[in-house]
Amino acid sequence: MTSKQIQKESFDVNKFIEKTSVYKQISSWSKAANEAMDKHALTFYPDRPNTQLRYLREVAALQQVKPVVKVITIQLATVLENGRRTKKQHLTYSGQLQGTTKNGIPYAREFTIGKHIEYNTLPNPNQKYDPNTGEAKLNERVMGHPKTVYEIEVTDKNIKKIIDEILEEGNTFPENVRWYYVDLQDNDTYHHRDNTFTYEDFTTKTIEEIRNLSNRGGGSKTPGFYRDPKDGKMKDRDGNLI
Repeated sequence: MTSKQIQKESFDVNKFIEKTSVYKQISSWSKAANEAMDKHALTFYPDRPNTQLRYLREVAALQQVKPVVKVITIQLATVLENGRRTKKQHLTYSGQLQGTTKNGIPYAREFTIGKHIEYNTLPNPNQKYDPNTGEAKLNERVMGHPKTVYEIEVTDKNIKKIIDEILEEGNTFPENVRWYYVDLQDNDTYHHRDNTFTYEDFTTKTIEEIRNLSNRGGGSKTPGFYRDPKDGKMKDRDGNLI
């Protein structure tokens, strides 16, 4: 698989920015703040994502703008579905939105796509009512607790197609990307981050095989040695003693 390396004429930088985590986070904050009629929240947006969004919009106003993908991650994360916690594989990717000034000076800012912080509202727990009219004295709703939302679920059947589309849009050759497998900490797991994989690993092996490789010494970039927790002995990927 090769990347075209030439930005498509149809590339819409503003639509691309709308896919980024900071754009979605600020949009979610604004929606929740308006619903809660929270004047303070509408004045003071989360500083870091708001600043990063401003930077991306600065790049969008430049010349020869293009995204360049640098990191692609498969992330095993626990999500809540219909009140039940379940683990699913999601893909995120990050890189730089690059452009040049009128004087030809390069300028770039970071982006992440595939997950974002989302806000909601909940009934005001401190609400008070007029004893004569029953009218609420305070705002009916307040800002709720934020949560992380993962957007790109991957399976063995769709992962190669998704990755190839990302590489094409991201003006990137597979060998220029860092490939990560991440298992987020949960009640029965520990946080595990592994960058020993390649494009071939991610597109020719099942996700279960990738997980097992990571637990047994890593992907194609490592010799594949690991210490078996059952007996404490060093073994290769196939379980043979070293």
